[in-house]
Amino acid sequence: IISLTSPFTRSSSRTLQNAIIAHATTSKTPVTSGEVNAVVLVPLCNIDGVPGVLLELRGGKLRSHIGEVMYVQTQTADASFLAAVPRETQEEVSLDHRQIDILGQFGPPERSLMGLRV
Repeated sequence: IISLTSPFTRSSSRTLQNAIIAHATTSKTPVTSGEVNAVVLVPLCNIDGVPGVLLELRGGKLRSHIGEVMYVQTQTADASFLAAVPRETQEEVSLDHRQIDILGQFGPPERSLMGLRV
């Protein structure tokens, strides 16, 4: 679909977005009041002209999973979870929300081992 050795561009982002939309589930994620949903961002980026995925390393002051690599994520009990992703990304890794383009959603959602709908 796109080159993985050339930097991401607006054109390659749109190509990815079209592919995600073409394979997306047509059903909307149902939101049940009080149920916690989780959203995981897979941030595509260019580092020194090389395309990649931005990962976060869990700090040493956390209670669990210290030093593990993770994706930026957020949890919410309402339908605003997709809107929360840019805000959480800015808070966690200082990436300005205006630099984030949501290309689409993978799905359908599944239940995690912790009981979250991801």
